[in-house]
Amino acid sequence: MKCNNFDDIVLYVDGALSDEAAKCLVDHMKDCEDCRQMVDTLINANGFLKDEATADKSIDDKVLNSIDKSRYTDKKSKFKLFCQLHVFKRALKPAAAVVFICMVFLYLGYGKYFTDNVQSGTGPAKDTSQPVNILVLGNDSYKNTDAIILINYDLINAQMNLLSIPRDTSVNLNGSQTKLSHVYHVGGPGVVSKAVSDLLKVDIQYYVCFDTIAAQKSIDLLDGVDFNSPFDLDYDDPIQNLHIHIKKGQNHLAGKQAIEFMRFRKMSHYKTNLLNYYNGSDLKRIEAQQNMLKALIEQKLNVKYIAKFNEIFKTISSSSETNISLGDGLNLIKNLHKLNTADVNMFILPGKVQIDSSIFYYTIDNEASQNIVKSYFQSGSK
Repeated sequence: MKCNNFDDIVLYVDGALSDEAAKCLVDHMKDCEDCRQMVDTLINANGFLKDEATADKSIDDKVLNSIDKSRYTDKKSKFKLFCQLHVFKRALKPAAAVVFICMVFLYLGYGKYFTDNVQSGTGPAKDTSQPVNILVLGNDSYKNTDAIILINYDLINAQMNLLSIPRDTSVNLNGSQTKLSHVYHVGGPGVVSKAVSDLLKVDIQYYVCFDTIAAQKSIDLLDGVDFNSPFDLDYDDPIQNLHIHIKKGQNHLAGKQAIEFMRFRKMSHYKTNLLNYYNGSDLKRIEAQQNMLKALIEQKLNVKYIAKFNEIFKTISSSSETNISLGDGLNLIKNLHKLNTADVNMFILPGKVQIDSSIFYYTIDNEASQNIVKSYFQSGSK
C-alpha cells in the first residue's frame, strides 16, 4: 500500500476505530483511491464467510486474520444484504436522514423473507417503473402503532416524499370510529395499510412494521447517539413502566434513552416554558422524532457503523412484518444513492384535535390533505 493506514483501515471496517481517528481516515480517503479500494475490498470480501473455503486472493492474509469473521458467518444471503447496504450508502446525503432511516428499516425489515426465499428464487419483482407508496409502522410493547410514516418513492427519478401521520388520527373501521394506532390489533399491518389507504384515498403498494425493542437494540449496536436536549425531560408512567429522565444539554443516549426521547410527549409536572417544544400533542413529538432520526444518521452514516448492519439485520428481521418481496426490495433501493436534498419533501398530515365522547381524536383536514396527496403521493396501481 502507498499509505501507512493499514491497521487503521482494519479497525475502521471492523467498527473498532475511535471516532476521532475514524474522522481523520474518512477525510484522508476523500483523496486516496488506494485506501478507498482497501475498505471496499474488506467489506465485500467473500473470504469473511465460513462456508466459502477460498478467500479472495487479492486480500492480504494479515487482513483476513485481523477481521472479526464471526460477524459474517451467517447465511450468504445475509452477507449479500449487508453488502447491498454498503453499496447504496456511499453517495447518500445526510440531509435525507429521516428518509434513509425509514428505508433502512424497510430494507432490513424484509430480511426474514430474504433468508427464507433467496435459495428458491421465489418472490419475483413487480413493475417499479411508476412511483410506489410504502407504509412504515413502528409498534410499542402493547402492539399499538406509535409511529406511522407514508413514503412515496419514484424509483426512476430517485425522488421521495414522506408524510408523518399522527397516531390518534380518526379512521372508520368496520363502521366504527377508532384511532389509527389501534387498528393493528384488528388484523396486523395489512389492515392498517388499508385504513390509511381509505383515509387518504391513495394506493399503498407496500408496508413494513417493526417494534421499538428492535429499534432500541439497533441504536445500541450503533453505540448510541449524541443529542442536545432543549430541556430537562421528566416523565413517569408506572402503568407502562415508562420512566423518562433526560438532562438538558448535550447527552450521549443509549438505545433505551433514545427511544424514550422519541416517545416523550409531556412532563409529569406542568411547565409553561416547555409548551413550544412539548405540549402533549403528537405533532410536537413527531417533530422531536425527526430531529432524533436526523442526529442518528448524521453520526452513523459511515463505514465504521455500516459494518454493523449485519447485526442490526438479525435484530430487526426477527420482529418485523412486511409484504415486500426480495425482488421488489432490491429494485426499490438500487437508485436510492441518487437522492438529492431538493428531491425530498417532508410533511405532517394536516388536521386538528377534536373530542368525541370524551376521547381525543386527530381529525384530518380533508382538503389540505388531498392537496398534499395529489401532489406528492400518487403511485402506480397495486
